[in-house]
Amino acid sequence: LFRSGRAAILDRDLDKTCAALGADGITWRRLVGSLAKNWPKLVDVTTGPIHLPKHPFAAAHFGLHAVQSAMSLARGRFATEEARALIAGLAAHSLEPLDALGTGAVVLVFGAVAHVYGWPIPRGGAQKIPDTLATYLRELGGEIVTGVRVRALSELPTTRATLCDTSVRGLMEIAGSELPASYR
Repeated sequence: LFRSGRAAILDRDLDKTCAALGADGITWRRLVGSLAKNWPKLVDVTTGPIHLPKHPFAAAHFGLHAVQSAMSLARGRFATEEARALIAGLAAHSLEPLDALGTGAVVLVFGAVAHVYGWPIPRGGAQKIPDTLATYLRELGGEIVTGVRVRALSELPTTRATLCDTSVRGLMEIAGSELPASYR
């Protein structure tokens, strides 16, 4: 939500999204709407391993925009604050910087899929997902420890499995020397 009271909204209904994006609605329709319309032709290139596409023209159209960074996509094609915020919000799911190459693919895939299938939201809000997973982990005997800064692998308890919610750089600082060279 912007200070003006406006918001960037991604609705399953393409027309509603385009209307919410104002001047950028036509651009959204041409770019993301066309991908949503052709989604059955893109599923094979957006899910699964890299291979020759069954629909090379649809794949090429997607690929031309997908290789871009989200930032380039937003600044190069869209003018409104709403459209640029929507693109940033979608790209944030990649966990990569918005200027990283390929983050445009996340925007396009999430945007198209939202128009084709909708955007799943659990009852009670998105926080229900990690809450449920945490409850299940505890039921299995797992433990969740937060608020602890780990600087070395030796600081972690001995367990069968340890999940680290950190950046790649952070994990390399903690356990880099212990990881196989091929993984590093």
